[in-house]
Amino acid sequence: MPTYVRVFERDIPKGARNIKRVENGSGPIFYKVGHTGKVVETHDRYEGDNESSYWATVSEGGAFKSICIGSDRTSGYAEIDAPQVLMARWVKHEAARKEKLRVEAAKEAARREAERQAFVMTQPHRDTIVEVVKGRLVPKGFVGRVTWLGDSTFGPRLRIVDEASGTAYFIAAANVKVLSQPAGFRP
Repeated sequence: MPTYVRVFERDIPKGARNIKRVENGSGPIFYKVGHTGKVVETHDRYEGDNESSYWATVSEGGAFKSICIGSDRTSGYAEIDAPQVLMARWVKHEAARKEKLRVEAAKEAARREAERQAFVMTQPHRDTIVEVVKGRLVPKGFVGRVTWLGDSTFGPRLRIVDEASGTAYFIAAANVKVLSQPAGFRP
């Protein structure tokens, strides 16, 4: 069965054959054929600003395709009329599509988690060994262990201590590079 899209009487060309007239209590409603093919599914799709649309999935030429057949402003309809064999093929097609989406989502989540962990590993934490790479008060190349983390008006600050000499400096976290995280550290 084809899908039908509502048209107004004034828009119907003379002699049109693909028009369906439906009587309702307030007068006739006219529909024209939107797509031919077997309908396997219909569903509503809600979009922004409280607007929804009505969709049908049609099998045309061996492929499934979703088409919009109406919205809040225009009406259309379709009846599911696919034979059992086509419905079984549709169910397999949908299952494969959903599995593909699930796998893609899992890959994306794993990529984001790896990215997050890589970022966390570059951030100084307590007992992290860091090297000063920029700044003007602490000598560049100074290596020490982070013993304190805090915030200031200008961003995160660290206290780093050279364990051999006992020299300690307070420095902006942006001015150091992480050399190694403490043993057993997990992001």
